[in-house]
Amino acid sequence: MSAENSIAVVVKNDAIQKRFSDVLGKSAPAFISSVISTVKNTPALQKCDPMSVLTAAINAATLRLAVNPNLGQAYLVPFNNQCQLQIGWKGLVQLAQRSKRYKSITAVAVYEGEIISFNKFTEEVIYGDKISDTLVGFFARFELIDGFTKSMFWSTADMEQHALKFSKSYRYDKQNNRTTSVWSSNFEAMGIKTLLRRLLSQYGPLSIDDNAMAFALSEEPIPVNDETPVEEITVPFDDTTKKGGDTNET
Repeated sequence: MSAENSIAVVVKNDAIQKRFSDVLGKSAPAFISSVISTVKNTPALQKCDPMSVLTAAINAATLRLAVNPNLGQAYLVPFNNQCQLQIGWKGLVQLAQRSKRYKSITAVAVYEGEIISFNKFTEEVIYGDKISDTLVGFFARFELIDGFTKSMFWSTADMEQHALKFSKSYRYDKQNNRTTSVWSSNFEAMGIKTLLRRLLSQYGPLSIDDNAMAFALSEEPIPVNDETPVEEITVPFDDTTKKGGDTNET
């Protein structure tokens, strides 16, 4: 029996059905269907322990984030035959919006000409017009309802250093001309998520009631070394997620 079929069987268990139902109510059947569909369309997930897939899915359900890759909210990611939940930048935005503390959130890839200068001390930004498709960096900003604002800019070189430090698979890709790492195939999407996560975790408001946001921001990356296993999985981000955008839009 394939893992895909195993998951389809396991989710029929009354206890599993009740768990999803308790979390999602009437939306549970549709969510479970999306999990099965995601596994069906991702061969690497079919090699994972079915219970690890369901655990990741239940965590996503608890956060009320969709696991359909095309929505960019949360991803079921295979790693060493286990499934892990990773929150996409759109998922971070969803959770921030639900807190009702944010007036606006922006997270975008920056192309040549769009930002002329950024003062990291005063956060003063001088904007310009795009003159090419050359990626030069990433910009994230939020404004709270009470008026507090915070901005960050990382150059492409900054993000490249971050990826090489925290992703052995990306480092291996660069050395061997591969594109198996999510950083290799979706550098812009990963850059947007990384900077937004850094901004929210360092400067966004959190309280003891913000369990969902605290969980989403708890995926602190760990620097890798030569003993760290190389991931061989690529997360299928959609084109909209790659391009980024002003998250005020619905």
